[in-house]
Amino acid sequence: TEIYTLSLHDALPIYPDPAIRTPIASLMVQLKVEVDLAEPVLLQGLKEKNGALKMLAALSLAQRGLQADVVLPIFIDGLKNEEASVRRQAAEAIARYGPRGRVAEANLTAALDDPDDGVRLQALLALRQVADAKTLMPAMVKVLKQKDINLHRQAAQVIFQVGPEAVGFLVAVLKREDAPAVRLVCLQTLAMVGP
Repeated sequence: TEIYTLSLHDALPIYPDPAIRTPIASLMVQLKVEVDLAEPVLLQGLKEKNGALKMLAALSLAQRGLQADVVLPIFIDGLKNEEASVRRQAAEAIARYGPRGRVAEANLTAALDDPDDGVRLQALLALRQVADAKTLMPAMVKVLKQKDINLHRQAAQVIFQVGPEAVGFLVAVLKREDAPAVRLVCLQTLAMVGP
């Protein structure tokens, strides 16, 4: 028996079935092998009715930061999925687009109230990548009021990033908030800013 090996490049035209083509194209992107050949196959995969194939294609494009206009709406929808793992993946993928992912800022902010700890964390991490820290101040105060102390450090870092421009906001928050975590971060930030 003779054994034939096909390159990933050669395999794409042979297999017309999207259930085979999409994973092959995804693998090509992961391995950085002829990504320009894989991209149209993945774009076709975004039109699939099979949700798993569609998400695989979207995640593969996101891995390289490709096709933001086409892929970001899929991830925004993914933030509403009933499966927590899909919501986490969607938030993580949005973060890969950096400031281009700003279109998802409101949806990521809403995900800070998600019942799943991992989704909340990924949403916060994604917000740090896509949004301006100044616009996130109210959301970060809300996070600091929550009992999930795992997010407090991340929220505090966002507030720290704003620096001196946050002084007025921090003073106002100190006057109206009783939550210890919120007050502590406000005081720490003010101390960091100095006189």
